[in-house]
Formats: sequence, structure tokens, C-alpha cells
Amino acid sequence: GDDGRHGGSTGGGGLVVYDSLLIKYLGDPVKPAHQPTHADNSVLSINLALNSQDEYEGGGTWFEPADRVVKIGKGAVMTHPSSVRHAGQGVTRGVRYVLVVFVNRVVQDRADHARRCKRRGVDARRRGELEAALGHYRAGMA
Repeated sequence: GDDGRHGGSTGGGGLVVYDSLLIKYLGDPVKPAHQPTHADNSVLSINLALNSQDEYEGGGTWFEPADRVVKIGKGAVMTHPSSVRHAGQGVTRGVRYVLVVFVNRVVQDRADHARRCKRRGVDARRRGELEAALGHYRAGMA
């Protein structure tokens, strides 16, 4: 069988975890911790809820096209195309932990890889994430 590393059904040489991050939302009734509306820079985004909904108030992921908030319980996984605009809803009490994993196609063309890294670096720089931007630029030169 095809393991996806050589073109297979993914059409681009397989899939790879591009990045991951742990998000900690600290509850605040006045200024709730949240993620602004955005699209991710990958093919697929995977969210894993790390704690129970009874440990915080608020939270969930709002999806712009559906104008709907989706909440998942501890240990549950939600996936969505990274191109879909979404936002992390505010947490007003307690603490919410989410592990987010970003999956991309394996890049086989070095010039394409460099362009993608540059774009991610520019996006990170615009968000004020200078260390992340530098990491993207370095990855593009590797």
C-alpha cells in the first residue's frame, strides 16, 4: 500500500505536522482571553481540548462561515480546514487549555518551501510575533 510519502492520495507527497502550540486562556470577566478572527497558515488545523468545560466559562471556537461556536469536551478533537476563518472565544472564568496542531503537505520543491516560509514569516511579523517570524525565515533558508 501507499503510505502517503510518495504522492498517494494526498496529491502532494504526504502530510506532516508543521507546527503546534499550547494555548492557555486565562479567564477575565472584564477582558476575556481570546484569539482574534483569523485563518491558519496550514492545510489542516487540529484542536485538542485539554481540560473539562466545567473548569472555565466561555470558550469554544467560532467559525465565521457558519457564524457558530463549537465547544468540545476534555480529550475531544476537532479538525477544520486551516483556510476557514475562525476565532477562539473569550474565557470569562477559570482557565482553558487547548493544544492546536497544524498539518501541511510535504513540500518537495525548495523554492515553494522558501516562499511558504517567507509568507508565514511576514504574517508572524505583522502580528508582532518577531521570534516566530525569525523561525519561519530560518526554516525557509534551511
